[in-house]
Amino acid sequence: MTLQLSNKLKFQEAVTGQERTIDQSFIYSMYVISEEAAWIGRLPFERQLRFLARLSFELTVAGRNSYEVGTDNLEHPQQLRRVNEIQHRVSACLSQLVNGTCPDGFVESMAERVLTN
Repeated sequence: MTLQLSNKLKFQEAVTGQERTIDQSFIYSMYVISEEAAWIGRLPFERQLRFLARLSFELTVAGRNSYEVGTDNLEHPQQLRRVNEIQHRVSACLSQLVNGTCPDGFVESMAERVLTN
């Protein structure tokens, strides 16, 4: 692997041998996302519940940014759909935690998915 001055990493893909380029900021972003997901997973159970409940609330506020002011119309339907999908994952995780049916690692994997969207 060679580091280029343009903050890009060039590497050969192991399977195809094709040369690929990845921006270093992408690699750093993925590292930060992984660390944040691990942080959420390490929270005590009660704090995980509170965190996910608050995140759920904040997502409803974020969804409102897609509304057309003063009407029932949407200005940004794709944005609302993305927020709704994230909201679905967060509320499913919260429900599983409350019901004691959350598999090991689910909170972390849900957090990674949410943070990458």
